Amino acid sequence: MSGKAFFFEKKKQKTFTSYAGHVPYRATGAGIKSLLVLFFRKEHAFFKNGVLVSLIIIGAGIGGLAAALSLLRAGADVQVFEQAAALGEVGAGLTLSRGAIQCCEHLGVGAELRRYLAPAGDFAFLHYRTGAVLPAPPRAGEEPHDGHIYRPDLHAILADAVRAFGAERIVLGKRLAGVTQTGGTVTAQFADGTSATGAALIGADGARSAVRREVFGEGLPEFTGKIAYRFMLPAEQAGAFAEVGGPACLFVGRGQVFNRYLVSRGRLLNCVGIMRSDAGAPDGWNGAATVDDVLAAFEGWHPSVRALIGRAPPDRLIKWGIFARAPREGWVQGRVALLGDAAHPMQPFLGLGAAMAIEDATVLGRAFAAFADIDEALAVYARRRIPRANAVMEFSKRQGDLFDTTDPADFPPRGAPSHDPSVGAFDPEEGLLF
Repeated sequence: MSGKAFFFEKKKQKTFTSYAGHVPYRATGAGIKSLLVLFFRKEHAFFKNGVLVSLIIIGAGIGGLAAALSLLRAGADVQVFEQAAALGEVGAGLTLSRGAIQCCEHLGVGAELRRYLAPAGDFAFLHYRTGAVLPAPPRAGEEPHDGHIYRPDLHAILADAVRAFGAERIVLGKRLAGVTQTGGTVTAQFADGTSATGAALIGADGARSAVRREVFGEGLPEFTGKIAYRFMLPAEQAGAFAEVGGPACLFVGRGQVFNRYLVSRGRLLNCVGIMRSDAGAPDGWNGAATVDDVLAAFEGWHPSVRALIGRAPPDRLIKWGIFARAPREGWVQGRVALLGDAAHPMQPFLGLGAAMAIEDATVLGRAFAAFADIDEALAVYARRRIPRANAVMEFSKRQGDLFDTTDPADFPPRGAPSHDPSVGAFDPEEGLLF
């Protein structure tokens, strides 16, 4: 089914119209059937005066796809617009907190997720030079139940779940050029001259969000002075060097860390080294690095760390800058709302960026399912999520500051966010704070 299947296309204006229940001009039989099934559910909150309300999502990353799935399961007519020409294997390992895993269960992809999820287990902190396990302070509350997953695996799970509602739900090659709001509708203009109009628009287009720029008038995030080196290594190539510290661990130096854990059902080892840089941010968002660069950056570190770096695939070794924004107290402007990194870009020191986006998506779907008024649904979503997400932003920044200022022999100090289970705890079934 084509990406235009659900949308009436005015040939002269090249406009996708996805609001007010327009009958598709070129709909296939499956598309018409899907619309009819939804159309006769007029008791649902997504029907305003008996007409189906449609929603636009900009960005088909983890947050955008999770939001689409959450809204589709709630009964909405949703379409996701992504600037990339294809959904490929982009990214490396991700940490999913207990709360994010529960959200995936709520979204109906829990069983598939667990096929790929590697339990984090007793995540060890090791001294950067000796490899000695650093004694952890006692945890408050129950033990965490986090897991690690290869980002392309999670992305494919979410994309398949969204496309189960219709292949036309995800439209590729659509780079956002502008956003306008008129009379209770939002129109997204794309660089190819087409546009899409809906009752609301969700900006899930990452830390360098075009939606945030166009609607909220904000520039790019600021460079933090830190860079990260990232690579994936087949587990069989890592061998015994991946066994020091168990299946998941973090080597800690002053102002520098090296994190590694298994993903993709134990097939791949995700490796990330983070450090300060006086050279400034890489050109653009990220760039290539050499094995020699990374070995020089981790001179004097434990032999297993250096051995893993020495085995990094040269063509898959990435250097990227770590950028940040100040927490934002407002995510909604009219009928446009931000979600995931577009709303709260996380520094990577707790690894919870994807987890927060999944939490956002779950609450967004619940808010739209619960409230017939779109403005109220968006307001409830923001009210429920802003305090939580901004707190985790601050926890992530604080964790990075602790890496900078704490002697490795004394790490982790009492009160470190990494050892507070409440940071990753979230119950998707809790009330929406009406």
